[in-house]
Amino acid sequence: MVLRPPFRFQRTVPPFSDQGGNICETVADMKKTVIIKFFLVAGFLFVVAGLYQYDKISEFAAAAVEARGTVIGMERSSNGTSKPVVEWTDHTGIPRILYSNAGSNPPGFFEGEQVTVLYSPDDPKYPVTARIDSTFQLWGLPIFLVCFGAAWMLIASLTWYVHAKGDVIYFDGEHDAEIRRDLV
Repeated sequence: MVLRPPFRFQRTVPPFSDQGGNICETVADMKKTVIIKFFLVAGFLFVVAGLYQYDKISEFAAAAVEARGTVIGMERSSNGTSKPVVEWTDHTGIPRILYSNAGSNPPGFFEGEQVTVLYSPDDPKYPVTARIDSTFQLWGLPIFLVCFGAAWMLIASLTWYVHAKGDVIYFDGEHDAEIRRDLV
């Protein structure tokens, strides 16, 4: 037994279509295509933003100076993540406090841990732009953006491929899913 949608349009050719189907099917296909294209473009923009962040962080890391610091505490946020607070001394001998903008649960650092702080003394805002030298603290955002965008693009591309191929998947309660091209 194959379950079919409760209502099926007759296949008639609209005046401006060479694909067959009626106007309602064409509008439904256009909506699907617009949604798929939106996810492709959004995924592409996430990837571009991730690559831009990667480029900015690469430039920062290449020009940065290292300083030793000590984790003096963990700032807990309302969502349960902990962000390290690091005390470090810059090249002029002034002690500074770094409040990290990247948190994790469980915490990635513990109080008293020695860490390396990267900062650019040429940047007038270097106490604010300083970062802890760790994979997650430096590269977490670009990695997330690129992977998230690539996943959106992959899902949208696969959906577009299946949609363009015209396959319909039907489930009948007794057998596995079945792809039917003759019903499209």
